[in-house]
Amino acid sequence: MHKILSTALGCLLLAGFGCGQQPAPQPPSGSSATPAATNPGTKLRIALIPKGTTHDFWKSIHAGGVKAARELGNVDLIWRGPEKEDDREQQVSLVQNFVSTGVSAIVLAPLDEKALVAPVRQAMAAKIPVVIIDSGLDGEPGKDYVSFAATDNYKGGSMAGERR
Repeated sequence: MHKILSTALGCLLLAGFGCGQQPAPQPPSGSSATPAATNPGTKLRIALIPKGTTHDFWKSIHAGGVKAARELGNVDLIWRGPEKEDDREQQVSLVQNFVSTGVSAIVLAPLDEKALVAPVRQAMAAKIPVVIIDSGLDGEPGKDYVSFAATDNYKGGSMAGERR
């Protein structure tokens, strides 16, 4: 899982802050802040939004995100998510709040492939790159979000079947 988070954070850095399709995020209106992408001494504020915060799986996602942020060195990781894995309204609200506060990027494990489309598009329209992890989003990679990183469950099942 650490590898997926490192990949997601790496995608954000490449796609959102240098080599990819999306320009660097701009500070919120009225702000005099300089985007971290143009000021190497400034840490990137990346929001990591899981499906929930209490299950061990999501705790491992958090640990992987913290480790990846430490390895990258210029990332301030913000960990927030719904307490329960069925609270899509809270997850939508979290994405909207991060857009309004002007984070540098968002890594999101969407609870609902349709309910999170509009907030993710709002983030991208605000020049905040979004990487989707774990479960898909009903949108187009490269347009509605920067990238998608997840386990290949089909391949994993095939490998498990071959190993029995």
